[in-house]
Amino acid sequence: MKIAVIGTGSVGGTLGRRWAELGHSVCFGVRDLADAAPKALVSKIKGDARFASVRDAVEDADVVVLATPYAANAAAITSAGELAGKILIDVTNPIGADFALAVGLNSRAPKKWQNWRRAHGFTKRCIKWASRSWPTPPSRPANR
Repeated sequence: MKIAVIGTGSVGGTLGRRWAELGHSVCFGVRDLADAAPKALVSKIKGDARFASVRDAVEDADVVVLATPYAANAAAITSAGELAGKILIDVTNPIGADFALAVGLNSRAPKKWQNWRRAHGFTKRCIKWASRSWPTPPSRPANR
């Protein structure tokens, strides 16, 4: 499966690395192609992994994973271009750099997502294939 991961931080980098190791083709979408961090990440991955601009990473992907800081979501979605027909997995959390909630309980964040979905023509679905891609947890020894 072709997976675009927007973001190369601890969450996006870990998910992309693991999926590449399991045989999926992973392309990390990054803002700055000259940045050394994506190059370093991809060089350590054993599998089909590369990086490109966000738009280029998303273009041929079957699945798009949004793994950016919450404050960068709108810019990442906008730079992704056309998302119609693609599955979007959002692994972001609404927290700021200080780990405080970026939105409150009465927030309009869900409404913002709804507007982004309408503007870009994609549907957000829960999918089960991701759970099949995770490594099997080690067996626990039986309690004696």
